[in-house]
Amino acid sequence: MSDKLLDLLTLYQNLFRQKTLKELSFTIAQQSVNVLPYENSVVFEVYSKSTINILAISDIVEIDKNAPYSLFIKSLAKELLKTKKETTSFIEADNTQSSFITANADQLSQSTQESWHDQKTKHFLFAPFTSVSDEIIGGAIFFNETEYNDNDCQRFSMIYQGYNHLWQSLYQAKRYSVLRYKRLIRNKKFLLSALVVLILVMFIPVRQSALGQAEIIAQDPNIIATPLDGVIDKVYVKPNQWVNKGERLFLLDQRDLLNAELAAKGAYETANAEYQKAVHSSFKDVKNRAEVEILKLRRNEREIEVNYTKEKLLRSDVTSPSVGIVIMNDPYEWEGKPVQTGEKVLEIASPQKVEIKVWLPVDDYLNFKAGDEVSLFLNNHPLKAIDATIKSVGIHAEIGPQNILAYPVIAEFDHKSSQHLNHLPRIGSQGTAKLYGSRVSLFFYLFRKPITAVRQYFGW
Repeated sequence: MSDKLLDLLTLYQNLFRQKTLKELSFTIAQQSVNVLPYENSVVFEVYSKSTINILAISDIVEIDKNAPYSLFIKSLAKELLKTKKETTSFIEADNTQSSFITANADQLSQSTQESWHDQKTKHFLFAPFTSVSDEIIGGAIFFNETEYNDNDCQRFSMIYQGYNHLWQSLYQAKRYSVLRYKRLIRNKKFLLSALVVLILVMFIPVRQSALGQAEIIAQDPNIIATPLDGVIDKVYVKPNQWVNKGERLFLLDQRDLLNAELAAKGAYETANAEYQKAVHSSFKDVKNRAEVEILKLRRNEREIEVNYTKEKLLRSDVTSPSVGIVIMNDPYEWEGKPVQTGEKVLEIASPQKVEIKVWLPVDDYLNFKAGDEVSLFLNNHPLKAIDATIKSVGIHAEIGPQNILAYPVIAEFDHKSSQHLNHLPRIGSQGTAKLYGSRVSLFFYLFRKPITAVRQYFGW
């Protein structure tokens, strides 16, 4: 008996901590099992005398109001409300609206019996919550496998009046706030004042802004492209590696070039031998002197070919033109890959010379110009903004990294911002940039996109 009393007192204590009908409904649905046995329970409110709004179901957090069980509960509650007012034979209390009833599904209408959700829990207790004027404003239904006896009803009656009293007070508070809101709406002076204030607020100047995906890129990097057609044989560097001037970067396959060099040297030696022979014979035969100049030109031509093949061999071994870090993808993807002259392989950049590239979606494009402010939020430092200014805005939209049509915007770090940073962001860092444009009215700021969408839809 002491445990039951303790459960009752604990439930009373929890009840008076609830501040809204929603919180009270959850407590009734979940904790009434301490004083009354049941398999499941439902708590609902009644407004406009017959409209049912389910607030809590035991063991369910999110309520789907269109689910079959919710629709069944609404139908059952309406029948119970009608039955309660008519005071039918299965009411087990006094004949006031504030008493609870116990019954089973067989005592209800034929349609309700056919749609009964669980034949094992056909017994139930219906506890209506009433207002001061004895109007039903809510209720709770407890379903059980066995019939409720006198001891169950006696224990529940101890807490039922507390449920009803607290429901009345919270319902009145909610109703008062609704009535107060309705009075304000019906007040013409208030509506007129609110409309004037709203119109004035719409003229408040606000700054346009847009968000875009951002990336830290190198400023004025050295583009390292293939000097001639061929196949990359070996890559000597790795991404983000520091290299010095003259350090080897990659090597093109030299087998064809070596063969071309041997062929050019052989052609040169042949042309040189013919030239020397013509020079010696010209002393004896005057007619051969005319061929000397032709053979000399041919020898010089072959010499040029030899020098050209040597130069191609030297150029096939690509070295760094400056100091910096290597910017490239996986180097192993390049080895054995055919390339054409001028095809970009990697970049050499200085870590101290970086800038921001922002992909601004076409739908968010505003009239940004050079000098506008930018706030950069890197993914590794999302709470710290880095100030920058727009350097240039692309004229034509391109497909961005997320396969979205966007304008490329280049921004550079402010001098003051660079001084406050311990180190500049690493090349390749990702983040989000917020671009700030000119000031416009709040109305234009809020309704620019809806107006554009409507115009595009209707074509005007």
